[in-house]
Amino acid sequence: MTLKTVLTKVLLCGLASTAAFAAEPNAEDKLADAGFELMKTDHVGGLRIGLAGTEVLKLLSCPVKKGKDRVWGADGGRHQAWSFPGCGVELDMVSDTKSAPKTVGMITVEAPFAGATRRGIQIGSTAQAVEKAYKTVWNKPESEANATFVAGSVYGGMIFHLNQGRVEKIFIGAAAE
Repeated sequence: MTLKTVLTKVLLCGLASTAAFAAEPNAEDKLADAGFELMKTDHVGGLRIGLAGTEVLKLLSCPVKKGKDRVWGADGGRHQAWSFPGCGVELDMVSDTKSAPKTVGMITVEAPFAGATRRGIQIGSTAQAVEKAYKTVWNKPESEANATFVAGSVYGGMIFHLNQGRVEKIFIGAAAE
């Protein structure tokens, strides 16, 4: 748990005054915040975190293969993989209960997917284009040269998988807990 998270909880519980905790967040916290903001605001080809399953089915014309509905211990949610192989899309769909409608929890796209992110990056874009578009939220320590570009954090954000200087896969969500 980051210092910022701890401080927020303390303030919400009323255990301290706001004046006692005016510390500036560190670079890691800023990137984590940026990653969560990306998850809320960015998309790829209209697919975004929180999108209802019914809307997903309207966006994608390829047949869907649905995995088993499983409870994850990490978040207690009910997760189900929805794969659209003909479209190059893999989604983690999540709900609170078995009967509740599913929404998008994580997104992975690869060829032949043709949609772009909000900042214009798509499968086949150059590593330089990704760096230019996402430079302000580039997490260099979590990225791997010529392999992955992490925007935000692996705990929440976007990961661009690179092959020979080009984007071959885009992931939006939390890759680690």
